[in-house]
Amino acid sequence: TPQDLLPLLRMATRDPWLGCASSYQTRAMRYTLDEQRRLLELGPFAHELLADGRDLDPGTCEAIHRRARGADRHGETVRRSLAGNARTPAAILETLARDGAWEVRAAVAGNPSTPAATTIALLKDDVYDVRARAAESPSLDAAVVLRLLDDRRPEIHAAALRHAALPDALFQERVLKDESAVLTAIPKARRTIDRALWERIAARGWAPHLVA
Repeated sequence: TPQDLLPLLRMATRDPWLGCASSYQTRAMRYTLDEQRRLLELGPFAHELLADGRDLDPGTCEAIHRRARGADRHGETVRRSLAGNARTPAAILETLARDGAWEVRAAVAGNPSTPAATTIALLKDDVYDVRARAAESPSLDAAVVLRLLDDRRPEIHAAALRHAALPDALFQERVLKDESAVLTAIPKARRTIDRALWERIAARGWAPHLVA
């Protein structure tokens, strides 16, 4: 149980190898509020575990964020975990969306709890990987997705084509343009592909391994 981990975590703050091992074994655990408060006092390795935890208390989240603002490796790891945690409050996600480490910003972009306005801002990020993650966000509406369809970068265009907010009629129109669109959109499409569309794809002789 998390209670049993406390002695191990105290050792982890002094032994980096043990700290790494324990963090891999205990990802996404549930901690009571009392355990969260106790773990906060155990140092950076414990903060990594808390940042990944489920049922993360907003107050604990804020405390971890304050302590993880440094440029050291542990600070960036903790911020990245907070950025990807669906329990992280929107205000902290908005701050992390401006983080100097692109991996942190990419985690914010991929977090389903990130507010739509923050995700839209990340679509303009200087780093392509951040923009690609933001393009997959379920918080985007149809108007934004339609604009992304014209993006010249293949991964962003593909994310828009697969997006659930893209109207069905336009999805079918774009998919039926060429076989590459079928291969890009169908396997990861966030919608049910109806039988009529499968038949039209099969009639063209496209992607037989998908139609079969």
